[in-house]
Amino acid sequence: MKPTLVLLAAMTAAVLTITVPAMAQRSDGRSNMTLVNAERQSIELKQGMTSEQVEGLLGKPKRTALKQGFATSADASQGNLQWNYMWTDTSQRDSTLQVVFARKPAGQWLVESWSWNAY
Repeated sequence: MKPTLVLLAAMTAAVLTITVPAMAQRSDGRSNMTLVNAERQSIELKQGMTSEQVEGLLGKPKRTALKQGFATSADASQGNLQWNYMWTDTSQRDSTLQVVFARKPAGQWLVESWSWNAY
């Protein structure tokens, strides 16, 4: 009987070792943020925020895009970085928050603008 209990305890410990970090990864970020919480958090967005600050506020984006401006290819500083966050609310209406970053001379991306598609 004792070898069975030892085996059961070892298996339980192994399962917890694998699943607890994965659960912590899901709950520590804001990737599971609800639409209501995102709307509240987006009030804190400000022009000039860094991409790290936005990620701290809203979590990682669902989709990203890098768009070049109409400048020559030698001037890559004219492009912008777009982060898109998407949610479906209880009425099954999709809502998207798009945050647009402009590249600054130091190579840093700073918030230029943001908008919601559902408003």
